[in-house]
Amino acid sequence: MKKINEQQVELLFEFTRKHFVEYYDVQVELVDHLANGIEEQWLTQPNLTFDEALKIEFKKFGIFGFTDLVADKQSELSRYYYKLIWNEFKNFFNFPKIILTTGLLFFFYNVYALIGANFTVAYLGYTFFMVALLVYCMIDNLMFVKKLKKIETDKKWLITGVSRVVCWTPLFLGFYLSNSLFGFFEDSPAMTSSGLIIITLISTVNSLLFLIVKTKIKPLFLEEVKLVQKRFA
Repeated sequence: MKKINEQQVELLFEFTRKHFVEYYDVQVELVDHLANGIEEQWLTQPNLTFDEALKIEFKKFGIFGFTDLVADKQSELSRYYYKLIWNEFKNFFNFPKIILTTGLLFFFYNVYALIGANFTVAYLGYTFFMVALLVYCMIDNLMFVKKLKKIETDKKWLITGVSRVVCWTPLFLGFYLSNSLFGFFEDSPAMTSSGLIIITLISTVNSLLFLIVKTKIKPLFLEEVKLVQKRFA
């Protein structure tokens, strides 16, 4: 039975790179898949050349080639970490973390209530909080990227690409909720009790999400990158 040799393995790696697969761990998986597929073809058609068998195998990925597979893997990995964030978020409503959640709710409620009865003034206070969170999050994310670069090799990994998206989650959600909030209350300048509660909840949710990403998700990403590199070393 014909087997893939080392030179052909390198050609397969080059083939994945030419078809826009930049992450080494995904390249390894694809190379293994392509090599197995080619060898299976050789079992029944031993006269096929390497290039012919590769073309047949590549056609099985459809008109978009490897693009859909890479996108699916990114989505799958992102969903995994978003689920972790969601689970950690739910924990903040159980004892003893609910004490911190309650404290944040009490803090934001009283701050916005103290600012004034006018919703626009309270919204300016909320905007100031979001800008401060944005600046702090940007600084923290830059520090996180620096930590990633210290442990990264010359190869790109799927998990590092996903981590740089997931870690912006608090801000993406925060600004989306901010725009929705302003649109909902822009015709009602007077601060109502429901408006005060909503702006308090949004501030608390963003604070908790930022805390979760900073203390739980980012350290986990750093450990996972080390494990992935060790696995494919």
